[in-house]
Amino acid sequence: MILQGSSVENNSVIRADYCVIGSGMGGSAAASKLARAGKDVLLVEAGDAEASPEQPGATPRISAEHTGRSFGVPLTRCIELGGTSNAWDGICTPLEDIDFAPRPWIEHTGWPISRGDLNPFYAEAARLFGHERLTGLNPDRISSAIRHELHLIDSDPTVLRPKLLEYRSRPFRWKKILLDLANSGKLRCLLSTAALELVPSEDGSRIAFLKAAAPGRAIRIEAKAFIVSAGALETPRLLLNSRSRSPLGVGNDRGLVGRFLMDHLTGPFSMLRFGSAARARAYSGLPLSGDRNLVAALALLPEIQQAAAVPNHYFLVRPSIGPNHVEPDLRLSFRAGRRLREFTAQQVRGVLTNPNLLYGILVDKCRVPAWYRYGELFFFAEQFPNPESRIRLSEKSRDSHGYPIASIHWEPCAKDFASLAKFARTVVSGGLNSSQYQITHDDPAAHWTQQFTSAAHHLGTARMSDQPCRGVVNADLQVFGVNNLYLCDGSVFATSGSANPSLTITALALRLADYLTQHHA
Repeated sequence: MILQGSSVENNSVIRADYCVIGSGMGGSAAASKLARAGKDVLLVEAGDAEASPEQPGATPRISAEHTGRSFGVPLTRCIELGGTSNAWDGICTPLEDIDFAPRPWIEHTGWPISRGDLNPFYAEAARLFGHERLTGLNPDRISSAIRHELHLIDSDPTVLRPKLLEYRSRPFRWKKILLDLANSGKLRCLLSTAALELVPSEDGSRIAFLKAAAPGRAIRIEAKAFIVSAGALETPRLLLNSRSRSPLGVGNDRGLVGRFLMDHLTGPFSMLRFGSAARARAYSGLPLSGDRNLVAALALLPEIQQAAAVPNHYFLVRPSIGPNHVEPDLRLSFRAGRRLREFTAQQVRGVLTNPNLLYGILVDKCRVPAWYRYGELFFFAEQFPNPESRIRLSEKSRDSHGYPIASIHWEPCAKDFASLAKFARTVVSGGLNSSQYQITHDDPAAHWTQQFTSAAHHLGTARMSDQPCRGVVNADLQVFGVNNLYLCDGSVFATSGSANPSLTITALALRLADYLTQHHA
């Protein structure tokens, strides 16, 4: 059933066994699995079934202020049914063992679960997304044909290892599945409805109800369990705004809600010039079965990471036809657009007059065979967990319902820049020594400080931990001390790790749905 918040009677009370707040990767996966198991699920979404532009002069449905470094990409969230799955590029790769483990050389690392705990749910998420045998789940069992392709660009295997990223030409979208479940009567979707405040019971041990609102409507939602999946920017805001029982908000007894805001830092750091044009499809896009494709990256071996005291960064070798990097503003403007009509004439001219960006579009989108005349080394860096990089409540701006908006202070620190410099030196001096190519230039770290950009992966603001003094949720994603409140989105990541987060968020949601089915029957 599809319900519009504006059609619900004012001051209505809506009841469900499970209330899921937010329909992005985590919320959709949890809601759909619970609904298919026959559970009574209400999915609350601030957007409508389709994206709609904000009306001129109207207060935005979701807004925020920035006091730190800008994320740079305007469209980091999609306020519509299916959430950011509507803009997902489809990269499917799991986090690695080292991403979950405590790393003595990096403070605040270590998840309360292991890669092994997620493996069955990674496999389930991969099948859901159309990857029956996800290559990244078993990198030691890849075919001889793929291994041959991996060796077409030389690297030192005692320093670098391949990292396999898989994607589909037509990325998975949650919207159709949610609409099908709703239209078949298995799921209730309450659209265009903002979650305002979680109201705990008198003793604070559980959430009694959710205050929500739609245009001209106040709505009370009661449920046996609440799952907040509003993303790592809005989930902490909701918890911090839930102050009817405590001025600190829900789950924030130790002041950890909103801290450790992380992203993945991305940008070019060097360029290879090949002695003769080379084909290396594994690094530019190797077709697999159906519409599945694979692209290989390179990462430092775990023992090299530990010796260099760096996080789990990796880099891509992007096919290029010239020696110059793509300007960051142009790269960002291209990444931010979901549809051709969203690009300005100036942006289109920039793409058409930049040979390397245009060549990359032809290779990625038009399946033009890639020849490596140059190879741009493009890093994808794990950020150091930093408690001063955080979400607070704005002291000056409120939304249309009178609640403070999120104040975002994203703060990559000096350690991030130093680790990137050490990573690049290790890669260039130790991992890429070959007569196949030459290093044409190696950009200094001072340049990256200005040039790197966000991957729009918002993570870590309600981190998972084995004890309340170190995190907001436990290994089962339950908020410490609140026995019917669960979080399931990028906010629960203890570290950003070495992968695009969508597959991991989905695996966590599927695992949570299993847990709830067993413990909240």
